Amino acid sequence: MPELPEVEIVCRHLSEKLFSQKHNEPLKLTQIKTWRKNLRYEIPKREIQRLIRLTEGNELLEIKRRAKFIQFEFKNTVLISHLGMTGRWSFYRGDIKNYDVQKHDHLALCFLSNVWLIYNDPRRFGFVELINKQDLPDYFENYGFEPLSMRHHDEVSLWEMISHLNSPIKSIIMNQKYLVGVGNIYACEALFKEKIDPFKLPKKIKKETFFKLLSQIKKILSDAILAGGSSIKNYRHVDLSEGNFQKMHLVYGRENQPCRICKNQVRRKILAGRSTFYCSACQD
Repeated sequence: MPELPEVEIVCRHLSEKLFSQKHNEPLKLTQIKTWRKNLRYEIPKREIQRLIRLTEGNELLEIKRRAKFIQFEFKNTVLISHLGMTGRWSFYRGDIKNYDVQKHDHLALCFLSNVWLIYNDPRRFGFVELINKQDLPDYFENYGFEPLSMRHHDEVSLWEMISHLNSPIKSIIMNQKYLVGVGNIYACEALFKEKIDPFKLPKKIKKETFFKLLSQIKKILSDAILAGGSSIKNYRHVDLSEGNFQKMHLVYGRENQPCRICKNQVRRKILAGRSTFYCSACQD
């Protein structure tokens, strides 16, 4: 599943591709083409008509990320896209009639003349929906801090929220209620770098150690963005190329391989339904 770095990269690539095409012409959503409507939430015909009606004549101002969501921001509305487990956007320029439709293509958004964004999702856990911009705060009211933009007072607030919880620290930093965008890959990697047992409870962790963990999360997420994200199974860039951060993983996906620090075997254990990769010798 794409995590924060991968979604951030998709946002940046979509912006670069789309806004480089405008040539002083405002970006407006002019057409929507659908091939398969059965995403996580079906896209009925009336919703497509509503999409065009509400965005018609409104310029696309920005494409940005919140948590693991992509936001296409218009003047009064926001088109929200979630990639689910296998979703991806790609770029196409030309007559859509000449486009070679792929097996899992679901819909295409047309901006300007014959400039298209194509959404493909084999497992169909992703979705696209339109909301009024004024409803955006309510839409994300149950989502926590953005790790890359946290300041010290945010870190203190987060520590006060989680220090008494009886959940493993890995589950907490992956909980979107507290900290957004940190999925399984980057949680495993950050905990290893800070030598923290992923199954340890917060009350067993010093506050200063938790702050160091947050700093490590920021660094790993930033490094992953610079490296193009982690291409595990389905994730690809807008141009369908792969990221490179998976080559830098220290524990994730390395079960039974030697730890890069102490040479003991990396272990895998299921926590909350997810594979947790760690070194029992390094992480205590």
